[in-house]
Amino acid sequence: MISLFIGFAFLLLGKGNSYDSNELGTYVINCPPRKTTANLRREPSLNPNVKALGGISCGREVQVTGGVQKGDNEEWLPVTYGEQSGYVAKSLLKKISK
Repeated sequence: MISLFIGFAFLLLGKGNSYDSNELGTYVINCPPRKTTANLRREPSLNPNVKALGGISCGREVQVTGGVQKGDNEEWLPVTYGEQSGYVAKSLLKKISK
């Protein structure tokens, strides 16, 4: 019973996060040639039924707020950009500071 309580407490307090905290920090949108924006998505998915929240121009800074999530054969990072939060493909992000 005590171990169940401790496990639940760790979950509630965020001590059980499985992501590498080194991923947190400021990143810049690093677009491939001929691309001017990266999609900010509601979910870590390329599914066309999942609407994008909007586009983020190449070169703009975002804050990564959590660890990698996998979806649709892609790795995604949760980010905040201005007042919006969503997911950007990790392949389009370049870390510039912690």
